[in-house]
Amino acid sequence: MNKYTELAWKYLHKYEIFLCGRDICTCWSRPHAHGSLFVEPSKRKICKLDIPQRRSTLFDLFHEIGHIVHPQGGYKGDGDKNYAKTRALAEFNATQWAVETFRAEGLAVPRKQTREYNRYIRNKIARGLRRGLKKVPKEIRHLKPKYW
Repeated sequence: MNKYTELAWKYLHKYEIFLCGRDICTCWSRPHAHGSLFVEPSKRKICKLDIPQRRSTLFDLFHEIGHIVHPQGGYKGDGDKNYAKTRALAEFNATQWAVETFRAEGLAVPRKQTREYNRYIRNKIARGLRRGLKKVPKEIRHLKPKYW
């Protein structure tokens, strides 16, 4: 077992989160057709992710854990009262939780993953603005697309 796998198990046990692998993950009692990652905070379950073997996949796992454990890492539809006001803010909070956890463990934060998550957050902000978002939360204004 390498150090990334050990850290993954440490945090999954610490926060009592169930990891559902790609081949066994079901929702509504049937397998998922799509291959994307997602979280069910009410069940404390992360779907479609295998145990990390590399630093980049550990960062993805920590991001998904951040959606569950960060006070404002969830979405409004998750049933949690402490949800983020926008989806972009929830993604930002989950990513920041992953970055802080990486630093606390003494690991280098993977730049490629943080760039990809920041690009994803920019897309979520742009979509929110297209759909009528009046005010971008101050925590993520630095990620606001230039053309808005």
